[in-house]
Amino acid sequence: MTNISKIVATKFVDGKKQPCDDELVEFKKVLGEARTLPPHFVRDIIMKAPTGDIMKSMCIELISTFPLFASYA
Repeated sequence: MTNISKIVATKFVDGKKQPCDDELVEFKKVLGEARTLPPHFVRDIIMKAPTGDIMKSMCIELISTFPLFASYA
């Protein structure tokens, strides 16, 4: 738990684990909707700057974006 949020992976009621299928379905929906590439990803990352290590390029792209996520949050 942090000052920002509390994540509860499993809920127990009367000592019994309670699966929450509705929350799982909603979570999968949110992930699916967010699973898109940035508009110019293919052009800028794949076509203009081809590299033998696409994972390195993608990692650098993500790392450079994280501070923006934090500041907007």
